[in-house]
Amino acid sequence: MDQSLESTESRQKYLEEKFDDLLEVVNEQYNKALLDVLVERMEKTILDFNDEINSLMEQIKANTEKKNQLLQKLKEHSSAAHSLPESGQEEDQQELSAWERKLEGLD
Repeated sequence: MDQSLESTESRQKYLEEKFDDLLEVVNEQYNKALLDVLVERMEKTILDFNDEINSLMEQIKANTEKKNQLLQKLKEHSSAAHSLPESGQEEDQQELSAWERKLEGLD
């Protein structure tokens, strides 16, 4: 071995082989750690996404219920307004007629 390390090329080759061996070991361990972290982050991202979607769906349901309640109230008020006696409408026409007479008198 000493003879093979005497030349610069042989030492360089020896060092490259050792570095390659070390890098393989480091890459195997490092890649495993990276994959583990990646999987953890992906799982957390998926859980966060599901939580956000569930929250949005609950908000949509609540808003839909409020909207339906408002529509129901509007329907009740409009049906109540239509069921009023026509005497209110007659009073409006009489007032309108009075205004029309006053306007005609001004001309």
